[in-house]
Amino acid sequence: MTTHLGILFIGTGKYISLFEDFHKSFSNHFCRDIRKTFFVFSDSVPHVDGSDVHHLPTPKEPWPLPTLNRFDYFLQNAHAISSCSHLIFANSNLRPLVDMDFDEFFDGKNDLFGTRHPGFAFSARRWYQKNPGTFETNKKSTAYAGRNPKIYFAGGLNGGTTEAWLRLSGYLSDNIRLDKANNVNGNGWAIWHDESQINHYFNCRKSPRILGPEYLYPEGWHLPVDKKIIILDKSKLGGHNHLRGITA
Repeated sequence: MTTHLGILFIGTGKYISLFEDFHKSFSNHFCRDIRKTFFVFSDSVPHVDGSDVHHLPTPKEPWPLPTLNRFDYFLQNAHAISSCSHLIFANSNLRPLVDMDFDEFFDGKNDLFGTRHPGFAFSARRWYQKNPGTFETNKKSTAYAGRNPKIYFAGGLNGGTTEAWLRLSGYLSDNIRLDKANNVNGNGWAIWHDESQINHYFNCRKSPRILGPEYLYPEGWHLPVDKKIIILDKSKLGGHNHLRGITA
């Protein structure tokens, strides 16, 4: 199979407003020499015309279901995204700033990659050395990360070969369903939703290729790495509640 990269974008509700700029920045800077298809999971048709955009109708759900159920969205549309050889999930507020090559993400040795969380990657404080992230610690949750998790991964940028990614999605979808059925943590989900599940998988199931926080550089922060992909400050986009459709 020739290399064909699928970029997974979840944009239900007001998040669809971020797709036009997302599409432009990823098209201009992300693996430019590789064929790409943007798969847009949304209850609205994206305002971007092009053969590289594939709208996959997805119902708007109350927070945190859109992020928690992402693996179900991927599996339900496996017939569409399986046309690609590789997949990347990127949060809607990510914006590549520089040109990046395919080999930065896929090296042929690891069939999955994850990105270190910028909030924990450079902390020198002793507490963070012993507790490198906010892992799920409830042993009743399927997202429990074990006794000595090593790397805390952000949920906003990860991917892999299509086969490996769909396998991951199936495993985590089942685990999320179990947590809901067991009312884990009193609400039915892990402490940081899908991010907790990703950390369980990458720390306990299958180690991925590890990207640094230069690929998830929060806007307004000052980290000792060059900026490659910036995380737009959602407060400048109307705020979390606005984008999630939450009214006071």
